[in-house]
Amino acid sequence: YCNSVKGENGIRQIERAHCNNYSRSDILSLAVDDFIEKLDNGEIITSGEILKRFIEKHTCCPIYMLCNQCHHKYDNNKY
Repeated sequence: YCNSVKGENGIRQIERAHCNNYSRSDILSLAVDDFIEKLDNGEIITSGEILKRFIEKHTCCPIYMLCNQCHHKYDNNKY
């Protein structure tokens, strides 16, 4: 991507961008699916456990660090 620096050429910030292979809700569903058996057995699952698994599931969909302009282009399939 552009390798621009914050403050130059309209770059306001550097942002985390999910790959376009899976949506955030898809990845969350994958994470929750890992706990279905425990939930079916009446076990309590904390939001922290789900968040940790959500982060771990990003191996199927990496997170890219992009400037705000590249992030917008990436999300709109202009790369």
